[in-house]
Amino acid sequence: MKYTPVFLMLLAGCSAKYAPPKTAETTATIKVKHLSEHRNSTTTVNVFDNQTCTPKPGYGRLALVGDKVFIPGKEKTVTVAAGNESYFFLKASGYKHLSGSYYIDYRCRHLVSFKPVAGEKYEIFIENPEHANCKAYVLNQRTNESVDDLVSHEVTQSCWDNYVY
Repeated sequence: MKYTPVFLMLLAGCSAKYAPPKTAETTATIKVKHLSEHRNSTTTVNVFDNQTCTPKPGYGRLALVGDKVFIPGKEKTVTVAAGNESYFFLKASGYKHLSGSYYIDYRCRHLVSFKPVAGEKYEIFIENPEHANCKAYVLNQRTNESVDDLVSHEVTQSCWDNYVY
């Protein structure tokens, strides 16, 4: 019985994973990158179809990358729906290990939106995640330039409430 809470947490985490469309004609590719050199750090990206980050089936955690045990690498390429405005909630965090416990050393978060184009390839990342002036970027890999329709939004409490780690 003492393992039940952990098992339930694992089930809850699995149910809110992003489910990409099945056909290539309606998808774009995004490479999620973790730029921090900080040990025990992560970048997590959640995707929603609205600015309030209201959960819906098929939306949730898009990728988790970083430099931490059980996280396989600093980059992950994923497929996303194209043709509609998508909202990406990015969070970069770093942790310090002191006296047997982990403490948050830094946290940077951004909510950005754009309309992925079918067949295009993008990179999404947070630059300077350890600093107060951290910034989220979405680059078109073909042009190596920021997407034209990128919009930054305020991170609201509802985004935190619906965030999947």
